Amino acid sequence: MEFVVLLRQQGEGCDYTIGCGYKYIFIEAMDMDDALYQVRTKNRKDYEDGTKYIYSYRADELEEVTIIPITQKVDALHFMSEREKREAEEEKRRQEKGKEEDRKKEAEAREKQDREEYERLRNKFEGYN
Repeated sequence: MEFVVLLRQQGEGCDYTIGCGYKYIFIEAMDMDDALYQVRTKNRKDYEDGTKYIYSYRADELEEVTIIPITQKVDALHFMSEREKREAEEEKRRQEKGKEEDRKKEAEAREKQDREEYERLRNKFEGYN
């Protein structure tokens, strides 16, 4: 099961409007207890001076740790209106058509070069029969 862990340090960080002091981490765990265990132990560093760090935050500076289970992931297309979906599909078709046209142009350019090379060599060696 996948979880989102939100770590929030004390205070507002550098600027509350841009979310300094917040860190989102995605973890895999069997259940909520395992997720809590992982947060407490896996990315923890204990230093000789007694400071403890969890995911690069000093443990004593963390104000809140929130663990959220991800129960469902939804494809971004589910949030689009029917018109937006059609427009996205049409744009994808236009891009694919453009790629096909580019491939055709490249093939035509190669064929033109080959024909020019053929004519050049034919003219050069025509009298050597």
